[in-house]
Amino acid sequence: NVTVGSFWFETTTAHLVRAVYRFSTPMDIWAEATREDSADMEDVPGWVRGLITPMTADITSISVEYGLYNQRFWLPKLHGMEGFARVSFMRIPIKWEERFVYESVNAIDSLPAIEFADRTTRSEYRDSLFAAGVDSSKAREMAREYSQAQDSIVRARRTETCRTQSSYTVMERRGNGSLPTAVEFPCDSTLLMRSAELPPSIYDGGEELFGVEERDQLLESLTFSLQPGWSPQPPVVEYGLAFTRFNRIEGFSTGGAISHTLGSGYTTEVGLRASLADQQLNGDASLMRSNGRRTLRATAYRRLAVSSDFGDPLSFGASLATLLYARDEGFYHRAWGGELAGEPTLPGALAWRLFAEQQWNAPVENRWSLTGGNNDDRFIGNVTADKAWLYGAGAGWSGSYGLDPRGWRVRTSLRAEAATGGFDYVRGLMETTVSRGLGPIAASLTGAAGTSGGTLPAQRHFFLGGLQTIRGQTAGSGFGESFWMGRLEIGANSPAVRPVIFGDLGWAGPRDGWAETGRPLSGVGIGASFLDGMIRADLARGIYPRWQTRFDVSLEARF
Repeated sequence: NVTVGSFWFETTTAHLVRAVYRFSTPMDIWAEATREDSADMEDVPGWVRGLITPMTADITSISVEYGLYNQRFWLPKLHGMEGFARVSFMRIPIKWEERFVYESVNAIDSLPAIEFADRTTRSEYRDSLFAAGVDSSKAREMAREYSQAQDSIVRARRTETCRTQSSYTVMERRGNGSLPTAVEFPCDSTLLMRSAELPPSIYDGGEELFGVEERDQLLESLTFSLQPGWSPQPPVVEYGLAFTRFNRIEGFSTGGAISHTLGSGYTTEVGLRASLADQQLNGDASLMRSNGRRTLRATAYRRLAVSSDFGDPLSFGASLATLLYARDEGFYHRAWGGELAGEPTLPGALAWRLFAEQQWNAPVENRWSLTGGNNDDRFIGNVTADKAWLYGAGAGWSGSYGLDPRGWRVRTSLRAEAATGGFDYVRGLMETTVSRGLGPIAASLTGAAGTSGGTLPAQRHFFLGGLQTIRGQTAGSGFGESFWMGRLEIGANSPAVRPVIFGDLGWAGPRDGWAETGRPLSGVGIGASFLDGMIRADLARGIYPRWQTRFDVSLEARF
């Protein structure tokens, strides 16, 4: 319940003028739900809790701007908040902005008194039942029923009011009950959507109430030196679906983590993972420090690492495809060592890592899938990793422009890595996706290219083929020290349900082979995108080098 931030006050009257702050630590929703009553979540089955754990909210910044009216009154003009929520394997960004417009400011309060009807709150009603000796589970059930009944009464009164009037009034108490307010709403809520105060579209540039430069100046105050005091909190245990995955190396793998917020921005975290098919025990131990927008992390680890550059083979969506129909398109190696990393909390900033680790081979140990049985020949092989100690650095940046699915949108990712030790090499790649609505249709074009220098270990080559690169081709159909790739998609201009046709071309090979690429990898197909790529289904036909048909269902597609 502590915030850290910077606050500006007007010197004569000490009124708050502007502020930027954040919560001192992420909110554990499970802990908050049981803070008043430790038994409040006992009726949630353990398997359900495992599916939706961890459940946290992290408010990375809150901005407040005040204006001076009548040369006398400081009143709020703008409120803004950024952050994200995490539920199991899902991470949901949050952005909220509020603007206040005053028709006039009165020096003398001429408003009539705001009358409140006495109403017992749900928590007050529950506490009274506890005091009367009612069993805790029965009291919580009765409190829920009471709250539902009160809500029904409020809705009935609102409906009755709207039979004869065009608006209804909601009474509220703000500021811990010290400020009574009456808020009038139109009975026809669509009038709010057509308000002149709102832009024609939520994607309009004017929708961002804070100027970007002004907001960034405020956020610069949230430095690493601005931290809460040293105040260790109880450890938090996380486990469940978010820590469970399935692939052709580990088979079924699960684990958990224990994190401990210490204060002064520091957090420790220890994670363990066991896998069934390869019978391995992996884990990591980290010391982190965050200012809400960036995290510095020192970690010692033993892990299954991803060799390929595209997609997220260890994600829930990739694990589901592997479990259902043996479509594991990642390439992997094992690694143990240590790293120092800087990670942005939100996209659009630089991520980097310094590492010293030993890498070695991770053979395929699992060939079981739900539809193919114990020896599913649809599983592909894995890269044979070179064993070596490597010392180096890596960096990555991703950014985007545009929010409107019917307008111009650009997403770009840059990645680079250099290492020495058993191998001396540098490698880098750039990937950009441009999309645009064109009347009844929309188009998306992705271009990517990468190259390297020095001697690459096998696990640091570029791999093409599969859902994330050249659809219709098997993952690893092309690999080498350099690559290029292009993907074109044309579909209906409807983010909700978008039928799509697509074609992909790409090449991977030696870095001096750009001029003699020969016939590139290729594939075409049809698909359907739902909710602007949140869910995607593709039927692809490989053309070269393999003439084959493949069907994929995926999450978080580009288009």
